[in-house]
Amino acid sequence: MKHIIMSFVLLVLISFVSGCGHQCQLIRHSYATNYKIGEICTVYAGQSIVNVKDYYVCKGYETTLLEPTEDFTLTANVPGLVSEYKLNISGLKYKQYKTRYKLNIGGILYNIIYPTDSNGYDYYGILIDEQGTVKNNSLYYKKIIRTPANFILQPSNVKFNKAVFKYENFLCDSFINYSGNTCGWINYELIYTGMNNVSMNFTYREYTRNDYAKPSFYQNLTFEPKAKQIRFKDFVIEILKAYNDNSIVYKILSDGLKQTEFNNGENPDFERIKYSR
Repeated sequence: MKHIIMSFVLLVLISFVSGCGHQCQLIRHSYATNYKIGEICTVYAGQSIVNVKDYYVCKGYETTLLEPTEDFTLTANVPGLVSEYKLNISGLKYKQYKTRYKLNIGGILYNIIYPTDSNGYDYYGILIDEQGTVKNNSLYYKKIIRTPANFILQPSNVKFNKAVFKYENFLCDSFINYSGNTCGWINYELIYTGMNNVSMNFTYREYTRNDYAKPSFYQNLTFEPKAKQIRFKDFVIEILKAYNDNSIVYKILSDGLKQTEFNNGENPDFERIKYSR
C-alpha cells in the first residue's frame, strides 16, 4: 500500500510539472490528408483523390531528454522511517531519459530524471545540472531532497547530454489514433470513378469516426469530360491529363482546410469528443 500511495503522489506531481498531457489548455485542430497542395498525382478509377480526416492535438510542447555518455550505475542506501532503502540503478549509454521535473537549488537549475531501479520502481530522482553533471549524494523524492548515507556513481565522471524533444499529444480515444481513424468528426473522401464521352465522374462519401460508411452521405458527381478544373466543396482541383485507361493526372490547388488553435473549452466539437470518450 505504501508503494501504491507513493506512486500515486509521483504521478500527480509528474502530471503537474511535465507540461501538456490531457489537461493542456492550447489545442490545435488539424487535418490528415492523402495529398499535398500542388503535388501532381495519378489515380485510376475506384481510387481516392481526396481523403480528409480531422484530429485534435495538444499544441507541441518541449521536454528535456538526457542521454548519458557512458553506461552507468548508481547505488545508494537511502534513509527511511523504518529501514534503509537499497537503491540500485543501471543506466545505458545514449538512452534518453525524460526530465520529469526541474528544481532550482542555490541558483543552480537541476533536471530530474527517474530511472527504474533493480526493484522495478522509479521513486528516486537523480539531479543533473545544466552541464550534465550529477549532483553528488542527493536524490529527489516526493518534493524532498534525500541525502543517502552511501551514494556511489560509476563512472563518477559520467555526463548527461541534453536533447530537446517536441511532443504532440493526440487527444484520441484509446482505440482511435492519428495513424488509423480520426479523432474528430470530419471523415470523407472523393473517389474517381472513370470517364466516358459525356462526363468525368466522381463519388463523394462520408464516414463516421470509426471509418464506417454513412449510407445517406454520398453523392455522385459529374463534370465535363474535357474540364481542366473542377470545384467541389472548398476544393479546387486541376485536371492535367485524362487517359483512356481510366486514369487521370491532377493536382489539388486549394482545399479550404485551415488549421486552428483554441483554448480548452472554446471549441464545441472538441468538447463533444472529450465527453464521449
